[in-house]
Amino acid sequence: MSSVANTIFNKAAKADASDVHIAVGSPIVFRVNGELEHQGKQKNTAAKVDSFIKSVLGAAQYKKFKEEKELDTSYSTSSGIRLRINCHYERGKPGLAARIIPTKIPKLEDIGMADLEYLCEETEGLILFTGPTGAGKSTSLAAMIQHIAAHKGGHIVTMEDPIEFVFQSEKGLVVSVNLVATSTHSQKHSSVYCAKTQTLLWLEKCATLRLLLQP
Repeated sequence: MSSVANTIFNKAAKADASDVHIAVGSPIVFRVNGELEHQGKQKNTAAKVDSFIKSVLGAAQYKKFKEEKELDTSYSTSSGIRLRINCHYERGKPGLAARIIPTKIPKLEDIGMADLEYLCEETEGLILFTGPTGAGKSTSLAAMIQHIAAHKGGHIVTMEDPIEFVFQSEKGLVVSVNLVATSTHSQKHSSVYCAKTQTLLWLEKCATLRLLLQP
């Protein structure tokens, strides 16, 4: 676990930032209330960004990132802050974007979705949440799943890459499956999603599925 990463991510959480951006030629940037805020004036070099990414990923994931030029994963600080991490290359230079995952899953009424509670009573069908980054898709889904777990129960299966929210099951069972693909290439990535989805559907025909596909 990287002490530098812990310091940066903990600082971002205390600032109520939703995202952290680390790119070559720019200072560290926090997104706070939708606005990008530079953290100081010191610009990151390619070597510094690459070293930071390596400290976050660890040796095995860093090797995979260098081979495939992109990688999605999760990270937890020593203080319990959880983040979704995307490492990538932009114009040949390494970069990292981190989304801070809320530690507390909001209730539907907290996010203005109380009128959608009826959807949580459905026993079949498909519900889609669409929208741009930061629109609240993951949070909305998490609130619905937590509502089902608290009031209805059943066997709820979430499939994510990487796992974001940690659910507390008051009635029934919540199982979160981490979709680890062998490659970031779309064809291979899709085959992993399809195979694991098919397996779970065979095993749990009555399960509530949350399939979160990150672009």
